Amino acid sequence: FRRWAESPGINTIELHFDTCEESPLALELPSKRGELTVKAAAGYTPLIVFRPAASLLDSHREIFNLKGGRIAFEGVHLAVVLPYGSPETWSLFALHQVSDVRFTRCTLTLRNPDRAPAAFFAVQGASSWDAAGRDEEPMVASTPKISLDASVVRGQASLVRATEGVPFRLEWQQGFLATSECLAEAEGLADFTLSDVIRISLAHVTAAVDQGLFRLRIHPTAPVLPEVAIRCENCVFVQSR
Repeated sequence: FRRWAESPGINTIELHFDTCEESPLALELPSKRGELTVKAAAGYTPLIVFRPAASLLDSHREIFNLKGGRIAFEGVHLAVVLPYGSPETWSLFALHQVSDVRFTRCTLTLRNPDRAPAAFFAVQGASSWDAAGRDEEPMVASTPKISLDASVVRGQASLVRATEGVPFRLEWQQGFLATSECLAEAEGLADFTLSDVIRISLAHVTAAVDQGLFRLRIHPTAPVLPEVAIRCENCVFVQSR
């Protein structure tokens, strides 16, 4: 991944290994370069394991910190093992104006022994990147799309968390979700300026969601509930609580 950032002509990364350990990373995905595809090489079943050290918790709360563009994973398995004493919030993917992230025949696993607030995908507003002091140019608003096909997601984390009421689209065709949390959660809006809505489309998905399908939170500075549209086709949902 770090080599790709320095090689503008590369749009595909083939993984020629079965298991490796990596550290959290940040990537900018310029839209002019097209989609970055990360896929398993023929004959390999790549598993990438992330084990963030407790000493780095304050500075590495996102495993993949993505800004802009599009990225796809094919036949890749990602696993995160959070240490005890994790920080307040965690995410496998932090999406800052990312237009499209796709997964085909993948598994995503997040082990969260302390049950700290966590999500596989955190949809961030533009201010979150600015606040970290990493953005030098204004970002164009877009609605990120998260697509999964024939994939499995499991762990102690919500599938999607939208901060600042940012709208997103989730499309999942065939798969299994097992989480101690909910399918998706979102914060309220400061006002009615956002014209798009949160759209979730599931087909042939089996989901064990201990905390239900969706959770909305409002607070004094964000009192407006975002609009949510959910469509399910041939799905099975199980809630243990």
